Parts: sequence; C-alpha cells; structure tokens
Amino acid sequence: MKDSLKELIELLRFSEVLITYRKTDQQENCLEKYFIKACENFCDNESGLLRLISCAEEKEEHIHESLICGYRTFGSTHDMSRVSDSQKIKEDFQLYKNKAINFQNFEDFYFDPEVDLQKLKVCATLEMSSLNELEDHSEEALLRLKTFWKNQIELHRHQTIQHIDTELLHNSMFDRETIEEIKNLVLEYDPDSELSQIQTKQELFEFWPTLLLPAPDFINDIFADLFRFKNV
Repeated sequence: MKDSLKELIELLRFSEVLITYRKTDQQENCLEKYFIKACENFCDNESGLLRLISCAEEKEEHIHESLICGYRTFGSTHDMSRVSDSQKIKEDFQLYKNKAINFQNFEDFYFDPEVDLQKLKVCATLEMSSLNELEDHSEEALLRLKTFWKNQIELHRHQTIQHIDTELLHNSMFDRETIEEIKNLVLEYDPDSELSQIQTKQELFEFWPTLLLPAPDFINDIFADLFRFKNV
C-alpha cells in the first residue's frame, strides 16, 4: 500500500476528506467530492478498494486506490471563506439536483472541477438538458425558454393573487376597492403578447412583467450571469 494511501485512510478514520478521483480507468476527467468512511472496516487492503459515503449525495461509493488523483482536508488554519465546506456543497447540490429534471448525468457534471458550476446551475434552473443548450440560439431553443418563462410567470401570478387574498385584503393601508382593482389586473394578465415580441434569449432574460415585480430571485440571478456568459 502506498504511503499516500495510508495517510488518506488515517484521515478518513476521523474526518471528512475532499477526494479527487476517476470513476473508471477509461474516464479522463476527475470528480471532486467530500467523503467520509462508510463503516469501520472501510478499506480492503488486499483489493485496494475503499468504501466511502459521498457527503453531498449521501450515498455509498466504492473507489479503487488506483483511481484516486488527490485529496485534502481543511483545518483551522485555512481561510474558510475561500473554501466551500461539505454542508454548503450538499445544500447546493440537493437544491440544483431537484431543479435539473432534464439534465443528463447532472451529478458527474456538478462534481467535475473543470465544469463552470455557475453555468451548470443556470442550466438546471432553466430546466435544460445540457450545457450546450445554453449556447443554442435556434428558434426552437428560444421557444422552449419562452415556455419555461411563461410557466414561471404563471406560478408567480398565482402566488401574487394568494398574497393579495391572505395579506393585503385583511391588513393593508389601501382601501378594498383599490386592492380589488390590482387583483383583477393580475388575474387578467396574459404574458403571451409580450413574449411573442421577444426575438432573442437576452431579451427574454431581461423581461419580467412590471405588474408582477419584484421578480423571483432566480430571475435576477440568471440576468446577472448574462454579463459573465458572453456567448449566451
């Protein structure tokens, strides 16, 4: 057994470790995850196989020593503002995994350190199936995004109506007639006309109905990322 592997095993006995590894011999790109030991006898010395649990996914993985590319831990001497701890990664992963309903092999992309993670999160939020779809400027791609945008508008519209019914009508500085007028405007709003005039993805990302402001946080996040993703 290599000395480096012995050191890794000792670290895993008492703490979580950030391990960089390949899933198979044929795989060129590496994944990077926080792991803890799966059990007390997590290392088979004869086979060189480690039984570990991915902290973010909460699932067991078996990793052969030959597939491990590197590892590290973070202690009190590290500036943790510059390090994503395992709990933050877990929360982020679970959040975007639930959004990535169409994205193929999302887990492998999420834990690949060479993938632009913020870009991947945008794709998951927009319910895209791949990173390439973000750069797709076809009419079909725009129509898919318009459908997504309309669904988000409809969801926000219903939430606004619920807020009016539960909050404003019973606890507001405005008179009931004014509130009812606002509610009717929201009820009758149809985004189809405005959406049909949009010609590009950037125009779409910049659009949110004035009547339904403020926009949801994720809409603002996507718009902010436009300035980073120059080719969107």
